[in-house]
Order: sequence, then C-alpha cells, then structure tokens
Amino acid sequence: MQLLSYSHPDGRAGQRSCGLVADGRVTDLASRLAGVRDLSDLLAQQRLDEVRTIAASASPDVALDEVT
Repeated sequence: MQLLSYSHPDGRAGQRSCGLVADGRVTDLASRLAGVRDLSDLLAQQRLDEVRTIAASASPDVALDEVT
C-alpha cells in the first residue's frame, strides 16, 4: 500500500489531501475519512485499517500525474 500527500488539481486547486496510489491512479482518502485532512492526520489517528477497506472497494479519483 502506497500513501501520499498531495494538492488537488483544478477544481480544488491548492487544497492539501492524502491518497492511496495504485496503478498510476490516486484514491482520495481525505474525502472518505471524516476528520482526516492530510497524511499526518491519517497516521496520527491510526486509521490504516479503514484505508485498507477503501483500497479494496473504492474507485480512484484522479491520475497520479495530475496531482502535485
């Protein structure tokens, strides 16, 4: 499982988030986990089990090369 911190493209430009990377695509985690704004929140709250559940079922939101 690969996690990253990033800024959203276009529609939410500049908004920081965290996501799960798979097959060159990013699944946004902050939009799926209440109280999580970025990777440090995710790790501090020890919510990796929830991330694994999301990884198994959610569709990716954006291509990896579209985030910064």
